[in-house]
Amino acid sequence: MTERPAKVAAPTPRRGKSLDQIDESVTNTTPSPNKPEAHAFAEGSYSGSWACGRPEGRGTYTSHLGSSFSGVWRRGWADGAGVYHWADGRADVGRFAGEADRLPLLAAVGEGVRWSQDRSKASLLRNGVEMEAISMQRAQEIAAGLGITPTTPPARPPAAHGAARVSKRELETLGSFLSKRQRLAIDTRLSSATPDDGDDAADADDALPFEAVWALLCPNHSSGKP
Repeated sequence: MTERPAKVAAPTPRRGKSLDQIDESVTNTTPSPNKPEAHAFAEGSYSGSWACGRPEGRGTYTSHLGSSFSGVWRRGWADGAGVYHWADGRADVGRFAGEADRLPLLAAVGEGVRWSQDRSKASLLRNGVEMEAISMQRAQEIAAGLGITPTTPPARPPAAHGAARVSKRELETLGSFLSKRQRLAIDTRLSSATPDDGDDAADADDALPFEAVWALLCPNHSSGKP
C-alpha cells in the first residue's frame, strides 16, 4: 500500500496582510549596516573591507602617529584613488599604489593635489613631489577626475602626539655602544616600566620614553650639569 505524502498546512496570514504582502515584506528586509571592525595592521589600525587577513576593497588605515589613508586596497596594498591625511593637518589627494609604510610619497602615482592645513591653498603633485601652487578650481577638477568626493577634503586639526619612545629593539641595537652599567640600568628600567611612563599598558614592556633613555645614557646632560 502506497503511503500518501503528509499534508503541510499553509501558513496563516497575519490579519490585514495577504500572503503576497508578507512574502514581499520579508524579501525587501535588509539588515542594518554595522560599524566596520577595526583590525591591527602595519604600524596602526585598519577599518573597512577585509579579506584573507589583510585590507581588500575600500577602507581607512590610521597610523600610530595620527596620519591616515582612505581609499582602495588590494591584497593589503593601497591600489587606487584616495586621500592621505597628514598628522599635521595637510591632505594629499591622488592615486596610490604600494604598501602602507610607503604612503604617501613613495606610493603616489601620477597627478595629485596637496592641500594646506586650513584648505586655503593647493599645490600640484607629480608622483608625490610637490610642484607649483594651483587654484582651488584646478585642485577640485583633479580630484573629480580621480572620482574622489568631496573634491576638497574636510579640514582636520593636527593629531596630538604622545611622548617620543625608544623601542626595546632599538635599545638592543645600541648594546655594543653601551657600558655594562648603562645596559643594566636600561634593563632594570624596562622590567619595571609601567603605563605611568607614558606608554600604553600593552607596550610598557617594549619601550621607554626618550627622556628616560637620555637620562640613563647621559645623566650629566639631562641633569643640567656642564
